[in-house]
Amino acid sequence: MTNATPGDAQVEIVGLSKRFKRRSGAGDVIPIDDVTLSIAPGEFVVLLGPSGCGKTTLLRSIAGLERPDQGVIRITGKEVFNASRKLFVPPNRRPISMIFQSYALWPHMTVFQNIAYPITSRSRVGRAEVRAGVERALTQVGLSGLGSQYPGQLSGGQQQRVALARALVTDAKVLLFDEPLSNVDAKVREELRAQLIEMQREFGFTAIYVTHDQAEAMELADRIAVLNSGHIEQLAAPREVYSRPATRYVAEFVGAANLYEGSVAAVSGGTVSVDTPLGRLVVADHGVPVNVDDRVSVMFRPEDVELSTTLSDAENVRAATILRTNFVGAQQTVVLEAGDVRIQAIIDRDASAPEGAEASVRIARDDLSILPYEERAGGAA
Repeated sequence: MTNATPGDAQVEIVGLSKRFKRRSGAGDVIPIDDVTLSIAPGEFVVLLGPSGCGKTTLLRSIAGLERPDQGVIRITGKEVFNASRKLFVPPNRRPISMIFQSYALWPHMTVFQNIAYPITSRSRVGRAEVRAGVERALTQVGLSGLGSQYPGQLSGGQQQRVALARALVTDAKVLLFDEPLSNVDAKVREELRAQLIEMQREFGFTAIYVTHDQAEAMELADRIAVLNSGHIEQLAAPREVYSRPATRYVAEFVGAANLYEGSVAAVSGGTVSVDTPLGRLVVADHGVPVNVDDRVSVMFRPEDVELSTTLSDAENVRAATILRTNFVGAQQTVVLEAGDVRIQAIIDRDASAPEGAEASVRIARDDLSILPYEERAGGAA
């Protein structure tokens, strides 16, 4: 999926900001702060971040459930919000459907009536057409024959399928998902994720999906927008976000990371040499602009660590001691110590890594990333 440009975007957000007054009166909360984002037709974009990062406020602003203070929102080429023009199109007139974490099903209505509600409430549609649309949606989500049931008679996973069917029945071009799978068990969550991917590919709707679950974001997204304190820290394909995080915050949030502060010692021949607590590491130049003596962070993922019982003088090899090994099913997690420095590694479940053993640790230059140096709390990076 290519990135959308303003001319072909299905959803376009420009300079969007929203403030809330604190109840205590001590300043404002700014959940979204000058956010700009373009989403192409048929693209699946995940808004990822922890609680309070602004992802849900951004989604609710697109839906029309929040009124931002600044910026512009366009959906299918039409403005639905423009702060300077005082334009605000209400939710029911926006070409979107939204699926909530709480399902938002009417308990006194049958499954059929819940799914039909968006059609019958917006326009005059014949009974035969309504029935055909609802039955088609029920089949799409695997609930054929349950139209006469009530939400209270269904499991949590089935209720979420009803909510998805209600969104699909409107033929909306844009579907918004507010952590819709957080209330179902792990097995059902996996099934629903796979089903959602298949339906999105089949029907081609544009999806904007909010979650705090990194694995869910990686599986679903064409692109992930990682949010932090109301800003988008990085917007990229899942592989790039994971392997080439733009900031330390992204590196730490999207997975386990080995991170070390250092100073650039040399830049030459397509490589950058960085002096770190692990010694000098040679990093492939991935286009991050750095100069000699710059303070930076060096990052690599645990699965990029190669363990061996023989020590060599090859590039980026360090002697280490295995402190702890944990079996976690398909793999083992290993904690090592090289001097005073801890290293996390992930190895095959059948590999030998006895605690207390000496090992050789190697990290290939292409698996290392250079990140901008960031001041940490208390002055430490």
